Amino acid sequence: MFGNFAEWNLQDILIRVFVSTVLGGVIGLDRGMKHRGAGTKTITVVCLGATLVMLTEQYIQMNFPGLVKYGLAFS
Repeated sequence: MFGNFAEWNLQDILIRVFVSTVLGGVIGLDRGMKHRGAGTKTITVVCLGATLVMLTEQYIQMNFPGLVKYGLAFS
């Protein structure tokens, strides 16, 4: 389901964003219950941001392979 990047659809992207948000919330909740520095909101936003960066990088590699060849994409 997630191995083929030739055909992206909205469902795949939303699943990735949802899963990263939920897992970030679970990790943040665990850290919050242990009274650590970063809590639920912080870890959730960090996981969501990392997911969006990776989706953007995969999109650039798929549609603009010349930029990746010369190291211009997210270097």
